Amino acid sequence: MDRIDAIDTAPAAWPSHGLEALGACPVCDHAGREPLLADLRDLVFGIGPGTWTLWRCTACGAGYLDPRPDRATIGLAYAGYYTQEAALTPGRVSAARTRRLARRNAYLNQRWGYALAPALTGPVHLPPIQQRRADRVVRSLPAARAGERLLDVGCGNGAWLDLMRAGGWAVWGVEPDAQSAARAAELGLSVVPDLLTAPFPDQHFDAITLNHVIEHLHDPGAALARCYALLKPGGRLWIATPNLDALGRVRFGPAWRGLETPRHLVLYTASSLRGILAAAGFESIERLPPTDPARGMFLESARIARARRLTWLARARVKWQAWRADRRVSRAPECAEESVVVAVRGSFGEMR
Repeated sequence: MDRIDAIDTAPAAWPSHGLEALGACPVCDHAGREPLLADLRDLVFGIGPGTWTLWRCTACGAGYLDPRPDRATIGLAYAGYYTQEAALTPGRVSAARTRRLARRNAYLNQRWGYALAPALTGPVHLPPIQQRRADRVVRSLPAARAGERLLDVGCGNGAWLDLMRAGGWAVWGVEPDAQSAARAAELGLSVVPDLLTAPFPDQHFDAITLNHVIEHLHDPGAALARCYALLKPGGRLWIATPNLDALGRVRFGPAWRGLETPRHLVLYTASSLRGILAAAGFESIERLPPTDPARGMFLESARIARARRLTWLARARVKWQAWRADRRVSRAPECAEESVVVAVRGSFGEMR
């Protein structure tokens, strides 16, 4: 279904038997809250039926849907989701793109110890924003030493795990969507459907990543506790998720791309994300600098708000707004469009 057409169509109701009420914050279990946005619907893909209310916890500041789809029916919001598409196969690449790829790979090889190809020889210096984008490609993970294991929770079609396998990691994935998991299996990847019941022993992985996944989880606290148990002492957890305090959320309201109702069940602030990680036992929680400028999120949010493609003049206006937002984020990174953090399981910490 075309996304623009979907926005103009009145949504059907979510099945009443497939709703669950919370009454308290799924991040900190505090009952105090205030409505943040009401009558939300799936403006991004037009897949999920229903209208929703996003509440803000008055204790930790996280946002959450209540009521929300239960585990049995949440699949209605993922029919034809983009992660079900097959991973792209290598095709003809332009000379300019090959040069950019070789330059990026050279940086990753010298910064993180990979042996990616093609790559330029000799030292490579990238501007800071390009460095952060390149770091994001490997999710700030150093190259694997012999036998090191990586788990990607919400691995989708497995494209990223396939890249990291080529980079030397022994890889596994978690993917509840059967069609997406089947795509990953086509790449020869080992994928299980559920993190909490996966048959992995404790202290099995050296690194675990969740790339825009934690906002989709019904029980994020239990998921993070499981990640803590699965990591070896000193193991790294990398998380990226939309930031509820983003300037784009304030600017665009219900049209903000980061909402993605009803697939995003919980939205975090920088402080609430740190709090739930600390509650799970993680130490050395570090927020990484923003990877990308606000332009992409602002342009997509503006398109959602207008329910049509942007004119040249409108795009120019939105880019100017995004540039101003980036200047503010440079002074206040807690207002960035997403939060990216790395947390470490302590070397001598007790299991929690």
